[in-house]
Amino acid sequence: MKLKTRDIVLGALHIATVAVAAQLKVATEPIPVTLQVFAVFLGSLLLGGRRAAVAQFAYMLVGLFGVPVFATGSGPGYLLRPSFGYVLGFVPAAYIAGSIGRKKPGFFYASLGTALGLLVLYAVGIPYSYFILRFVVQADVRISQLLVGALYVYLPVDVLKIMAAVAVAVPIIKRGERFFS
Repeated sequence: MKLKTRDIVLGALHIATVAVAAQLKVATEPIPVTLQVFAVFLGSLLLGGRRAAVAQFAYMLVGLFGVPVFATGSGPGYLLRPSFGYVLGFVPAAYIAGSIGRKKPGFFYASLGTALGLLVLYAVGIPYSYFILRFVVQADVRISQLLVGALYVYLPVDVLKIMAAVAVAVPIIKRGERFFS
């Protein structure tokens, strides 16, 4: 994939948007509720799968190198936080949401892409959180507890966020198709 100046600028804007969204949070344990999911999926729909995944990978690296872009800290130690699984999951989720969501402009593919992307995000984030909590923190936690928490606390809010991302992205894509392609 050859990167153009426009790709780099759009990727940097996406990283900045996700970083700001990470700071808009409600403190919940063990993972805060943020606007990152909205920002990740909005950017994925606008940029497309490859560019969004590259931007999310760069976002992850920036945070691991110590720039405070994550919701609850930064640096290499962030690898040992339960929420890092979701940061890791942003990469494949962005790819899937952007690839499917940009297949044909419209609400159907955008909704399908973001829904599948959210499933991937949870498929990476929940097991990673469990592993860190159970084996690193040595908390007495069961995977079923994390699943229930994800389904009752995070999923309803995340569904609203992806619906908002689709509602914002689709009209922008239709108006600026050449700019984002």
